[in-house]
Amino acid sequence: MSTKLIGRNERGSKVYLGALSPQEIKEADEFLLCLQKDISTFEIELKNACSPSSLEYKYKIGEFLSNKIMSRGINNCERRYVWQEIRNWVETTIETSKDRGVKRQFYDYCFRLYSFGETLVFSFTWRQWSEFLDRSITTKDVRLLWWLKEKISVIKEDDFRMFLFIVNEYLKKRDTTIFEQDELYAKYEYLFKIVENWSLLLKEYFDGKTQNFSKARKMNPTKYKKKFVVNVLDRTRLSNQNVNLMCREVFQEVFVDVNTSGNFNRSK
Repeated sequence: MSTKLIGRNERGSKVYLGALSPQEIKEADEFLLCLQKDISTFEIELKNACSPSSLEYKYKIGEFLSNKIMSRGINNCERRYVWQEIRNWVETTIETSKDRGVKRQFYDYCFRLYSFGETLVFSFTWRQWSEFLDRSITTKDVRLLWWLKEKISVIKEDDFRMFLFIVNEYLKKRDTTIFEQDELYAKYEYLFKIVENWSLLLKEYFDGKTQNFSKARKMNPTKYKKKFVVNVLDRTRLSNQNVNLMCREVFQEVFVDVNTSGNFNRSK
């Protein structure tokens, strides 16, 4: 590790991360003191500027953290140690209790949020950004976010989440950087047609509610949604085949038990 950072051991004592010289230890202590002082000042400014529930609040935290990291030459691999150092050694009232997991940290989300730039950031809500950042593969090619920016105002929340679910499956085995923008956007349009079909079929057969699935499917809806998505993607391969017909066939195969499901509308 090239950066001079300070951790905490099980006894709560300082631990210098790496074999540091006396001069490097001094630099590490100075950086911690700088964080303690600057964060205290920053918090006062932040509280006066915006509400903790706002996207702007998270954006400004990201800007502050980015400036600190850039000024110290801290690389991407070392970022998480800075977040931990702040948690361990800086008294702060900044909203940090909403980590979404060990690898889904509030500070890191704010830092990454800021990196997308103001125009793109404020096209979405914090909840939507959390969904993007939970699935880091969806931010690998930023053109996906620019495509969504033009549609997000008319996309229902359930459809938005289903689209991310589908696009996540699509991107797992594909490198979209090889596509020209028009070609890539056409693929996203096709994927969104699958979302539209999913919503229509869910409403047609189950009144729009996964709670109306059969018991096994209701207990593990994600498993069956993934099966639906994988099968549709595999069969259509984003070709010019009739996506509406293909989605219906796969939906019936995965979710509808013709002989036993009380949810199956036999008139369809």
